[in-house]
Amino acid sequence: MATARALCTLLGDALGKMSRRTLCTVQLTPPQAPKWETRQKNFFELATTLPRNGAGYRFARRIWLKDGRCDSFWTVVGLKLKPDGLHGKAYGRLTWRGRQDPRIREIRSPRKRGWRYLRSSEA
Repeated sequence: MATARALCTLLGDALGKMSRRTLCTVQLTPPQAPKWETRQKNFFELATTLPRNGAGYRFARRIWLKDGRCDSFWTVVGLKLKPDGLHGKAYGRLTWRGRQDPRIREIRSPRKRGWRYLRSSEA
């Protein structure tokens, strides 16, 4: 710590305009993870990591779980992906507040960030 203070003093004197306090806080902050490492995944990014592109698995939006709707999720039936694997259409059955819709429908907002795979014990 003493060497960091000495370095800040030397650099502050050399640069003149910047105060030592500003220089020290900028230099001593720990590095943060890049934004692309911390962003949430969209539906297709999650589904393509699972067997059969997620068919039979349950997915929910994080905002649903945050609002306490733990009994709301999509059960994936099928996926039609574009060649890049990040776009396409997803189909499934919606279970909303514990009531399952028997129809197979297109999953809404699959490209939005914040999807989560649910293990069977969470649903």
